[in-house]
Amino acid sequence: MFIYKVVAFILVFIIIVSSVGGVLFLAFRNDTQEMSLNTVTKQKLEFETLELAVTKEQKQLGYMNRETICAKCGMLFVFENQQPLSFWMKNTLVPLRISFIDQEGRVINTGVGQPKVTSPSVNSIKPAKYVLEVPLESTIVLKGGDNIDIEDMISKGVILP
Repeated sequence: MFIYKVVAFILVFIIIVSSVGGVLFLAFRNDTQEMSLNTVTKQKLEFETLELAVTKEQKQLGYMNRETICAKCGMLFVFENQQPLSFWMKNTLVPLRISFIDQEGRVINTGVGQPKVTSPSVNSIKPAKYVLEVPLESTIVLKGGDNIDIEDMISKGVILP
């Protein structure tokens, strides 16, 4: 009978210790996860020239009628609010990689715009606030989920005339 009491005591002790240890482990794990989410490093992109399209006219013109665009150049379209966006390539002569970016600087999705397409051909899959266009052969390649320093880009950009 004494053996049964000792075994029962040991089992209860193990259950209590493992439960408390599990709670402590989960609390530590949640703190670690929150810390890693709050310290996400935003990628800084380097451009030879980054043009900013802010007004309606600048956004409509974009890269139209340009025969060449340097590989380290880009154009950032800045919208007032997040919204579903569609881009097409009317009178654009160079194939472009078009990236839709949310207000936090996270890339939503990226597509390829082919020259002279007159209907919306590249669309955001979620509302976006920014769109980055770079030539297809650019060394700047973004993919969905990338986190970029949008404020740094805007501060270094040149507003179109």
